[in-house]
Amino acid sequence: MSDGHLVKTQLMKLKIADYVIGYIRTHRLSTDEMLPSENSLAIQFGVSRNVVRGALDHLRSQGKVYARKGKGFFVAEKQQFIVYQQDVNVGFSETFQEPVYRYESKLLSWTLIRAKQVEKEIFGLSEDDQLYRLKVLRSVMGLPLAICYSEIPQRMVPNLEQYLSDFYSLNDILVDKYGYEHPICKSVAVEVVLPTVSKIHLLGIDAGIPLLKETNVFEVSGGPVEYFQVYARSDRFKLKINV
Repeated sequence: MSDGHLVKTQLMKLKIADYVIGYIRTHRLSTDEMLPSENSLAIQFGVSRNVVRGALDHLRSQGKVYARKGKGFFVAEKQQFIVYQQDVNVGFSETFQEPVYRYESKLLSWTLIRAKQVEKEIFGLSEDDQLYRLKVLRSVMGLPLAICYSEIPQRMVPNLEQYLSDFYSLNDILVDKYGYEHPICKSVAVEVVLPTVSKIHLLGIDAGIPLLKETNVFEVSGGPVEYFQVYARSDRFKLKINV
């Protein structure tokens, strides 16, 4: 299959998805009401049912529709965006610590790595210095929301692995186990990126849904302590920054 055909197919899926959203609005469909069948949409747009199914799956991954086996697709309950208020003095886990949010932070992996140039410059590391790299999946209200990567100089958190078996928050470890004051965010950079295959799987999203990538540097009184990158679902997550 040529690249041109793939692009054309993807554009058709988006066109059908846009039509279905418009159909829901125009016909004022409510939650659990049935959508046009795959066959009718395939005939209307002159495409195969596979293309239609791809469009509907795209909407399903965004929480806009759902399927009933053997019956078709239906309007899903409207999903609420999760709004994160950016605050240099408050961490993500602290923002969502109230029980209503059902916040979870799952440590997926950790490793020791050699610093790349960007980390060397941020932390003032030498060629022999190593970093702990933590990969964390954050969920709010049962929804996988973001994948986070934290990099911390080994010399600032020696034997960090002994505190990772019951991981909840890196900030808690830095404050409670190493005696640092609460880290403060000193820089923020935000961009939109497309998800990799592994991120699609972990977040349960469609390949066409972009991610909000935020890069931060956190400091304590002794200088930078964490280089942090988060990849958040753009279909469920809003970042609010006061200026």
